[in-house]
Amino acid sequence: MGVLLLLIIGGLVISFCHHLDEAFAVVSTLVPAMGDLCISQQSCLLGPLLWDAHGVLPDKGFPGVLLKTLLGYRDRMYAGQLLAYGLFLAVVGGAYFRSLMPPRLSTQESSTP
Repeated sequence: MGVLLLLIIGGLVISFCHHLDEAFAVVSTLVPAMGDLCISQQSCLLGPLLWDAHGVLPDKGFPGVLLKTLLGYRDRMYAGQLLAYGLFLAVVGGAYFRSLMPPRLSTQESSTP
């Protein structure tokens, strides 16, 4: 159950990155004094497009909607989203799996009778 929750929350991290990127794009167009905040035409913060599965498995079609809802699947994945997802799984997932390990005895506790 914990692994499923990690994947679901990891999907929320991907969605958060996508919405933050869209917000920066809107702010960039509304506030001309700030200049262009976008790195490229495709995304403002997320970097280059890594894959585009829009033609094969769109996130607005049946299996894509289910995957998007449960795991945060996106048919277009950018480098920033993948980096945030991997970092989240490494940090939070690592802490979760370390919490499942039985506590080790220290050398002082094991030597005292």
